[in-house]
Amino acid sequence: MEEKPKKKEFLSWVSCLALALVFALAVRFFVAEPITVVGDSMNPTYHDGDLLLGNKLFRHIGGIESGLIEKGDIVIIKIDGEPLLIKRLIATEGDTVSVSGGKLFLNGEALTEPYLGEAIAYEMEEIVIPEGHCFILGDNRNFSHDSHIFGPVPVSAVYASKKSK
Repeated sequence: MEEKPKKKEFLSWVSCLALALVFALAVRFFVAEPITVVGDSMNPTYHDGDLLLGNKLFRHIGGIESGLIEKGDIVIIKIDGEPLLIKRLIATEGDTVSVSGGKLFLNGEALTEPYLGEAIAYEMEEIVIPEGHCFILGDNRNFSHDSHIFGPVPVSAVYASKKSK
């Protein structure tokens, strides 16, 4: 008689653990993902080895257009065959971006960027962000491989986001 309650309790534990595993995997694949910062392109905001929790939920409810990601937020970009890029969202389709005199201009207005460690040491002619694209920059602007080098990226490449600090 003692055998049935033990078996029932064991099956109860197994079902609880299975349910917890399914829930954890669903959260991991559809809601949030831990992401490790690799490199120094986001200094001084984030440093090599920092761990971020990226929000993936926006991808399932309308992408950048959903309003969950705003200009100035951190985005994680995933391009096939490339490592994840962690950058700051600067502009979206229709915006103009330029760099002059050590300052970043968005739609003709100089941005105040307290998260930068130093002034921008390069110039960039004004560009218009095409439909379906966004413009991303690292906070360590002078040492970041980002849109000032390779241009706007498809919005579909935005893999996850993190509200800026």
